[in-house]
Amino acid sequence: MKKLLIISSLISLIFAMIFPLLYVKGVATNADDYEALKIYVFEKEGNKDNQEVEEWLNEFIKDKINLKIEYLDNESNEDILNTLKENLSIEKNQYPLTVIGSNYFIGFNDEVKEQITEAVNKYQEHDNYCNLVTRIQNKEDLTNCLTNNKGIYNQVEYKTTTPWLLIGIVVGFILVFGGIIIVRKLKK
Repeated sequence: MKKLLIISSLISLIFAMIFPLLYVKGVATNADDYEALKIYVFEKEGNKDNQEVEEWLNEFIKDKINLKIEYLDNESNEDILNTLKENLSIEKNQYPLTVIGSNYFIGFNDEVKEQITEAVNKYQEHDNYCNLVTRIQNKEDLTNCLTNNKGIYNQVEYKTTTPWLLIGIVVGFILVFGGIIIVRKLKK
């Protein structure tokens, strides 16, 4: 009986310590402004690719942490588009225009899907990111965005949280000490 109680207490301790680790997720933070990595999609009304890009991106972000999409109409955001085109040397007026950081992707096909996937993955591996569209919207200086992101994709750093680990350790010790007290009482 005593061995069974000790073994079950040890199993409970191990379970209580390891179980919370299964639920600890990385908390993605934007190194620039602690916001989610944003994908901006500028769409032109009536464009045949709008529906396809929206369906694909909405499915794509389901398994991503701290990633958001904002769909913008090209006509009501003409000032932002003109500033983007000027600063990123975009010559084409094709839509959808997808912007991540200071990187852009024109149109929508399998190659663009791969490039967006690669960009998001690379942005999420690094910690220096500048959200160009947000800077334009807020009328901020764009110099850092254009130099920080030049030719690279990077943004999100992951930080794990430990409260569940600490809770697991405390619960595990309570279970072990509770088991020891019960064993002692059963001996008497």
